Amino acid sequence: MKAAFETGIIIIDRDALDVLKHEDIFPALCRHANCDWGDGSPRGKLRNNATLKHDIKRPIVSIYHDSNGTKFFIHTEWDRIETFVILAEDYLCGSTSIVDQIKLKLLQGKKMK
Repeated sequence: MKAAFETGIIIIDRDALDVLKHEDIFPALCRHANCDWGDGSPRGKLRNNATLKHDIKRPIVSIYHDSNGTKFFIHTEWDRIETFVILAEDYLCGSTSIVDQIKLKLLQGKKMK
């Protein structure tokens, strides 16, 4: 099945890789790429749908839980070049981009895989 939008390179944050059930990550990525936004708010789901429908240059974000109940985000950058899997506790909403957040973690000594 062809994805509804390009996800680009998939980058899984090291903490997410260490904590999440690995068998839950790929299905969530497939859901994300096919516009199943997971456990996000209705407003967030509408925002993602509008972003795709009107080709708006903003990120697409989905929220999921693995089979242990751990909450995580899948975030595709506005240019659709990269998609990140990151734990909810590490995801900061607001003015800091996900790329900047991950670079900051790297500078602080937290490695990614």
